[in-house]
Amino acid sequence: KKHSEIGREIKPRKYQQDVINDALIKYEQGKSKLLIEMATGLGKTYTVAHLIKRLINKDRRRLKVLFLAHQVEILLQSVTSFKNVLGIGNYSFSACFSGSEPEDTDFVFASFDTLYGQVDTLSKEEFDFIIVDEAHHTPAQTYSEVVTLFKPKLLVGLTATPYRSDNKDVTSFFGGAEGHIGKYDLVWAL
Repeated sequence: KKHSEIGREIKPRKYQQDVINDALIKYEQGKSKLLIEMATGLGKTYTVAHLIKRLINKDRRRLKVLFLAHQVEILLQSVTSFKNVLGIGNYSFSACFSGSEPEDTDFVFASFDTLYGQVDTLSKEEFDFIIVDEAHHTPAQTYSEVVTLFKPKLLVGLTATPYRSDNKDVTSFFGGAEGHIGKYDLVWAL
């Protein structure tokens, strides 16, 4: 209980609020893909949780959110971060890994490999918002196949670095230079 942030109002830091505001402006201008670049430790997950909270509060319908990651540990940490921002009781949350099927909840936190094994059974229109953690993995074939299957209102990639050793373009996958926001690298963070 001492370490839990659930139930306390968590406010974004100034630089996180700037990213949220940029994302909202771009979304309202019709951008459906964004890449948020922030160095490790700057709070990408909390930033995107606040962004999603703002988007959900604007729309009165039930919206579904998919959070994709390649590691179970990241998924479980992210569920906690979203619960800390959104609170408990207002939304339903589920985790989908080790071959399980996505549940009908407001928020689904799923591993890429689990959804890759179910590509043929998933609905393209199932999720309104999709967040891809460690987005620099997205150009890989299995990752891109999962992400491109869906047709969300907004696709958000999170990464500490949008660069890959194989030079595949991460930025273009998430809307190009216009969709690349944040850009708070390690030098800035230090």
